Order: sequence, then structure tokens, then C-alpha cells
Amino acid sequence: DDHVLAALSFLNMDTFLEQGSLARNSGDPQIFTAIPVDLEQGRSQRRLTRLVAASGSVLAAFQGGEVARWFPDENEFTLIHFGKDRVGEISKVLLDPTGFHALMTNSSGDTWYLNYQSTQPVRLPKLKGQVLESASWDVEATWTSTRDLLLGTRSGQILQVVIESKDASRAAQEKSIKTLCEFERAAPVLGIHRERVYSTADGLERLVLFAAAGCSLYAFVGANLESLFQRYQGERVTSRARIYEVPFDSPYGDLQID
Repeated sequence: DDHVLAALSFLNMDTFLEQGSLARNSGDPQIFTAIPVDLEQGRSQRRLTRLVAASGSVLAAFQGGEVARWFPDENEFTLIHFGKDRVGEISKVLLDPTGFHALMTNSSGDTWYLNYQSTQPVRLPKLKGQVLESASWDVEATWTSTRDLLLGTRSGQILQVVIESKDASRAAQEKSIKTLCEFERAAPVLGIHRERVYSTADGLERLVLFAAAGCSLYAFVGANLESLFQRYQGERVTSRARIYEVPFDSPYGDLQID
């Protein structure tokens, strides 16, 4: 239930995890046992606003702009240090499936990049003014490069960004940034996902990018990333890619593809 998930995301982490084990219902066997995790580390309780996890890495954002990282396997906890930057409230935390790369953005349009080897995020000036909502990570990313990272923004754009860092001692930077698509209505791009598929008709491989924006689901098809949006150019560009539409727009949503 979306309302339940939304409510849980705003619970204090200690309060949530100390609930104990969760089960499907009172008559079913236990699904898993929740173990209390002290992300407060002796500080006064703060409101948990964002939580993401991937490949043994957990990032938690708290009210007031504080961010903590936890490696469960090593039980290693660290606070993320933004230095002199005024962060404000973190509106979104995006973590790639390998756990190597993370992006944190606030409602003012400031974005920071965090590498898994560092506790000091780097502000990305070329993304200034873009409030990020979603990401499609490149499966060929390395620990020093995101390769072709696709980002969905609150203003209805899909961006292609490459972020690189030679090593943990050097600041990461945006090597390139390009607007690939802009929806006619400035609806937030709340989810993007790409897959490589094979056509049974001709046996050729194609790239499919799914995007959830506003009340619609879109599918862009092309031979590669460079040609993905070519056939959708011109007036009412994205209407050609719309494959599903719900009756009402919503500022909330997500895209999950298995």
C-alpha cells in the first residue's frame, strides 16, 4: 500500500526497526526478524526522510540535511560530511545497484555526488537548478565512473550525465551533461528504467527506455542511446512514446520493473 510505505518512510529508524519481526498476517509464519540499528549514534532522535540500499550499502537522510551511511556486513557506520555547504532538506537519494555511486539532491536544485570510498560528497555545479527525481544507472559503470547515467528531473527532463573520479582522493566531476528529452508538460519524471531486448522479428538488439512522468508511462525504443530519441523529435514529441495513461496526475509515483 503506497500510503503505508509513505508513512513508514517518515518514521524514526530506531522506532521502526524496534517493532521486531514482521509477518504477512497474524496467522502466517514469520517472514524475517528486524534487528535494531542505531543510526543515531548517541545523538537526539531525528526524523528519517529518505532510505536507500544496494549491494551491502545503506544511505539514510534525516531531517535537517544530515546523511549517514551504513555497511551492514562490516557494521560500519559513518556520517557524510558536506563541509561548508548549506544542504537544507535532502529531497532525494539515488544509489546505483553496485553501491559505488550515489547522488543526493535538495529541493533548491543542488546535487552532490558520493563515491563509496569517500565520506565527503562533491557538489555538481553543472546540475545546479535541477531537482533530481529518478535515475537509470549504466550496467557498465565502474567504481570510478558512472558511464552513461540517465537522470529524471522534477521539471520534466531526462538528462544524460557522466561523472568520473580518478580515485578517492580526487574530487569527482561531471565530464558531460546533455538533455536527451523534455516532456511537453513539466511533469516530474518519477521513474526511468532501460533494458536491452532482442526482436523476434529481425533478431536485432534494441534499447528500450521506460519513463513514468505525470499520469503517463512512456517507452522509447532505439538502436542505442545516441539514437534513442531521434524518432520522437518534433511537436508533441513524447505523445508518440506514451503507452499507458491514468486518469489523474500525481506528484508521487515510482516505476518498478522486474
